[in-house]
Amino acid sequence: MTQLSRDYLFHNTNLDDRLRLGHQGAADAVQAIPEAQLLASSDDEIVAHIESQWMVQALILHEEAATMNKRETNVNVSGDFSRGYSGKRGPVYVPGTEVTIRLPYTGTRGCGRRLRTLLCTPFP
Repeated sequence: MTQLSRDYLFHNTNLDDRLRLGHQGAADAVQAIPEAQLLASSDDEIVAHIESQWMVQALILHEEAATMNKRETNVNVSGDFSRGYSGKRGPVYVPGTEVTIRLPYTGTRGCGRRLRTLLCTPFP
């Protein structure tokens, strides 16, 4: 059953929380380095090692690679009370159009989510 939802790119993602987690994680990672390894490594080597684990890269949208596809489909509206189907049991399908937009991006995984939005409207 298709549920009506809006799942935005930064929904359920708090950049401030991610940065605080990275700050604490980097500090903990430095503390976890064995003393012998710490003394045998240069500052640049230690920084590069910690940075590779905790650096947050800004999201870059690749609009030139964006795609959009649409197809006709049947949409289950049994949970949509505004359509007047609330008293019926089982799924109730109406014709609709599914539009899939893909917008690739690069950057730190976990600082944004896959952009997927299901927008339903009773208007054509």
